[in-house]
Formats: sequence, C-alpha cells, structure tokens
Amino acid sequence: MNSNTMKKNILSILICFYTVLAFAQQFPDRHSTSKTDAWLSCSTSQSPNPERGVTHWIQYDLGSTYVLDAITLWNYNDPLNLDNGVQEIAIDVSIDGINWSEAATALVTISDGSAFYQGEEILSLGGVAASHLLITVLNNHGGSCTGFSELKITTANILPVELIKFDARCMDTGDGATIAWKTASEIGNDYYTIQRSTNALDWIDVIDVQAKGKNDQGAEYYEVDKNVNGTLYYRLVNTDLDGQRQYFDLVTVDCNDNGPMTMSVANPFSESLEITYHPVGSGNIIYRIESITGLVVHEGAIDNIDQPISIPSSDWIGGTYIITIEEEGNYITKKVIKM
Repeated sequence: MNSNTMKKNILSILICFYTVLAFAQQFPDRHSTSKTDAWLSCSTSQSPNPERGVTHWIQYDLGSTYVLDAITLWNYNDPLNLDNGVQEIAIDVSIDGINWSEAATALVTISDGSAFYQGEEILSLGGVAASHLLITVLNNHGGSCTGFSELKITTANILPVELIKFDARCMDTGDGATIAWKTASEIGNDYYTIQRSTNALDWIDVIDVQAKGKNDQGAEYYEVDKNVNGTLYYRLVNTDLDGQRQYFDLVTVDCNDNGPMTMSVANPFSESLEITYHPVGSGNIIYRIESITGLVVHEGAIDNIDQPISIPSSDWIGGTYIITIEEEGNYITKKVIKM
C-alpha cells in the first residue's frame, strides 16, 4: 500500500491529540489486532523532505502550529505480520510543509499481537513547534512491508506571534504617522497588516508587511502611514501560514496641529547629536533616541529650551535613529542618520 494514497485517511483515523488541558483517560489505551486498522506501506516513494529521498514515509498536516511533546506509538499489531512493524523511525518537523528539520529518531519495540496491546511512549520532542510532522521508517522488524497502528502526541496550541511592542507616533512634518513593532517570537506567521481607524470601530487595511521571522527569534519593524492627520487609531493584525488572523490591541495617536511644536537637528551627525526644540508651553519635556530596531540609546529631560541638547554619539553604530520628544501628551519625531 503506497504511503502517499493513505496519508489523508491516516490523519483522521490514527493520530490523536491531547492538549495540556485535556482530561486523563478513564480506560487504558488498547489497540485492535486488525491489519486494516493501521498504516502499512509496501512500496517506497519520494519523501516531502528531499533529504530523505525515496523511502517509506507518512506526513501529518496538523492544521495549526503546536508545541509537540511526548509521542506514544502503537506498532503494527496484526498477529500474523508483527515483523511489518517499524523498528527505527526519524521524525522531521516543519512550519510550512516545505522546509524540514530533524527533531528526533526513535526505536520502537515489536508489538505483542494481542487486543490488550497499549503501545509505548517512544520519546519526547521537548516542546518543538510545528504544523507538519513527517515520519520516515529507517528500519522495520524484518517484514516485507512496514507501518504502525496509531500515533498520539501530547500538544499545546500556541499563538504564532508574541508581540512585545507596538507603537504609533505623529511625524514632525505633520502629514503622517510612524508605526513600529517588535516581536519576541514568530512561529508560522506569513505577514502583518497595519489597520487604521478614525473611530476605533471601522477599520481599513493600510499596509501589508511580509513577516521576517518564521522562527522563535522575533523581529522588529518600522513603517510610515503618509498623508494622514487628526486623531487616529492603529492596530496590528498577524496572518499565519494557515490563513488564520491574530488581532492585537489598538494604539491611539493625536496628529492634530501641534502648534509651534518644532524640532531641528543637524542631520546627518557623527560625534554628537545636536537637537534644538521649540516647545508648545511650559510643561515637562522629555526626549528619547532609539535605533531603527527599537533599542533606546539615550533619553532624558529638556531643562533649558534656549540651548540645544548635545548628546555624545561617537560610540553609536552607524545607521538610522529616531528622536521622539514628548510635551504635555504631544509627540514629535524625527528620523536622523548617524555617519
């Protein structure tokens, strides 16, 4: 029986998932001795993972991204053909079903051929994230075909994106807003959408941004929404590889007339950054300088508005920086270049 033609039915019949919130089973896990209640492959075919070549394999599309942990496997349990059971398997995982990495290999003992057979926990994947699972048979117990009866994985569903920062600021030119966000992890996500609203109820898509990460390292982003003003609401939407959407909390910016609030900067700069600011009133004035990746390199308060702020910058890495000044709830930003 060719593994390609069996793949879809096996997913619905044989693989069982238990999330971290699942209740314990009331009765022991047992498996029948029927040869039809199993996956059996008697001919090889090209594996979805090119590195595996032509072999016996079975692929599972989990339908979402999961953290995979303990795997319990019931070997082939037909009493007349126990040697068709798998002896050694390789387990590959993937987020997109195209790019694969090996998660583990495992040895599997031969089944006892009884109706009381309860399988065995063969290994733990230790919390690897995946939405596709590929099992390749490396060896069997000597039979002319190979396969197993059932597979069960302890899993926990996870969100594709862990967002740690989402920020919107009015541009100092008065004709747009800057939007920046930072993620701690990106697993199985495809792209982001920045949405804008004027009432926090009706939203329009403004910008689509391809995801950088697709791993557990996270990434940072910076975009500009041009030619807008007034009170604006922004929110970030993540679309994962399965087409599911994840919505994050909104932020508000007031890009109304900032009055005489202006900032001038020597740009580009090298050994020091000189900032001159003209305030709206007499309230507290604070400033912050961030790298394009969101790292705060300097911050402080403006005490004397009559004198420029001079900030030593010789040890800063060359590149783009963003200056933000806040006064009485109003913001002004400017992008500058360190040579």
